[in-house]
Amino acid sequence: MQPPKKKSHLMFKVSKYILLFGALLSVPLIAETRPNILYINVDDLGWGELGYTGSKFYESPQIDKLAAQSMIFTAGYAPSSNCAPSRAACQTGQWAPRTGVYTVLSSARGPSHARKLIPIKNTTHI
Repeated sequence: MQPPKKKSHLMFKVSKYILLFGALLSVPLIAETRPNILYINVDDLGWGELGYTGSKFYESPQIDKLAAQSMIFTAGYAPSSNCAPSRAACQTGQWAPRTGVYTVLSSARGPSHARKLIPIKNTTHI
């Protein structure tokens, strides 16, 4: 009864190494199938201001070429109407107000007697 246990133990070891070897061989195949994602964040760009979106005025040949070879998402959400909080939200994955970035630089702008809003403490980096 002892020899079959050794044989099954040996088969288990061999099959473990075969599985490991097969997994290592498949890593390059998995790595090649991962998507190549390019995220472009542009301030003050209207929906029709690129060639591939129908602009007759602005020329964007390189973006048009990239768009022709890519998957394009046309329905998106800007986390904020201002560039700095929008970028901070996209980079951190948080809602824009949670980042603490509300404006570019300080929110205390212009003469204090002419301000319509009370300046809030603004984070200048994340």
